[in-house]
Formats: sequence, C-alpha cells, structure tokens
Amino acid sequence: MRLQVSIILYGDTRCVPSWAVDETGSGYHRLYHIYDGGCTFSMNGKDTHLSKGLYLLPSQRAYTLSHDRRDPLTCRWFHITISPPIISPLVRIPIRGAISSMLASISEVMRTRITDALPSLIEALITVIRSEGHIDSISDERLARVLAAVHDDMTSSNERLAAIAGLSREYFIRLFEKTFSMTPQDYIAELRIVRAKGLIASGEKIVSVAAAVGFSDDKAFSRFFKARTGMKPTAYRSVRQP
Repeated sequence: MRLQVSIILYGDTRCVPSWAVDETGSGYHRLYHIYDGGCTFSMNGKDTHLSKGLYLLPSQRAYTLSHDRRDPLTCRWFHITISPPIISPLVRIPIRGAISSMLASISEVMRTRITDALPSLIEALITVIRSEGHIDSISDERLARVLAAVHDDMTSSNERLAAIAGLSREYFIRLFEKTFSMTPQDYIAELRIVRAKGLIASGEKIVSVAAAVGFSDDKAFSRFFKARTGMKPTAYRSVRQP
C-alpha cells in the first residue's frame, strides 16, 4: 500500500539550552537529521543517545527528549504524519545510497527556500526507508481500510468504521485498541489535532481549519484544541521547535 506523508512543521535548529520534549503520544513522527551535538531519547525506562545521523521517532508513544546544554542538539527536523501508520519504535536509518541522495536534495531545497518540493521529497524518502526494511507499516488490511476512511472523514463513528472493517463493533474496538493502544475515537481526535496544527502553521484562518477537521463551529473547535493541547489555536502559530 502506498504511503501518504504530510509535513506539519519543519526547520533547521540549534536548540536553546532549555530545550526539552515531553511527548505524551501525539499522532505525528519526528524525523531528525542530526548534524551536531545530540540528545537523549527516553521511553519505557530506557535511555538512548541520539548522535549524528538520521532518526525516525515513533508516533502514538509517550517519550521524552533532552540534551546536554554544553553540546546542544543541532538538527534539521520534520514533524510528519504517515498513513498507513508506521508501527516501528525509534529507528536509526543508515545514510547511504538513495537515502543519502534524497537528503542532499532536501538540503538544496531548504537552502534555496523553494520549499514546494519538500512534501514530495519527504514522502519519497519515507517510502525508500520502508522499502529498505528500516520501518514497518500496518499489515492488517481491515485496519488499513479503516485508517484510509478516517483520514478522509474525521467524523466517522465506531459503527461505520466497524462496517468498513467487516467486523462487529465490539471486536473492531478491541482489535483497534490492541494494535494502536488507543480507542478509535481517541485516534480520530489526535488526527484532528495533528491535521489542525499543520493547517494553523501554514497560515490558514481558524474558521477554515475548524471546517477542515470536521467542526461546523470554530468556537467548539477552539475548545477542543485547547483541551487537547493546553493552548488556543491562535497561540499555536508561534510554536516552532523540534
């Protein structure tokens, strides 16, 4: 199944001394190309040091990131969504062959600031990374159909999704929770937040963002966004960190 990759935010950053991430399980991946310094990735009580290289961090997982302020993290970073979802944990990706060439193309695009080509380059990069066996996407065709439907319609009920999967409602919910460690409706809520963040960062008006993620009322959307992220949609525009 073809991967669909969307960019939410991106940048080149030398992190400030106070930089840290306390990830609670969002629906996007962090893709880091570390040039200098490094950081510590901590998940499930295990610490992993990330040094120079290319890394794909998991989505839908809780973890923290920190760095040594005497040797700060310097990296090119992307917050991306991938569908069908990638189920791999933290992955260090060898920089060689086609991957090396694509990173060079991404660097050139970033240097010239002609960034229209970035989405297709990042999607091609993730596709090659998967084809080389570095990451795994979901293989259950029933859930793959459900996820495709969810990405098209973020107001889907559990009953509709169970019918798409060809399963009873109760079995579908159990299977979904076992696979993704969250309910179908929590997944949809997180997808709405991730999609909204990308649109807000691109400069879309809040009323347009609300409609794009399935809300007929922008005030209801703003309450939903603040409840999930701790900030109003308008405040998110100024957030831009790895």
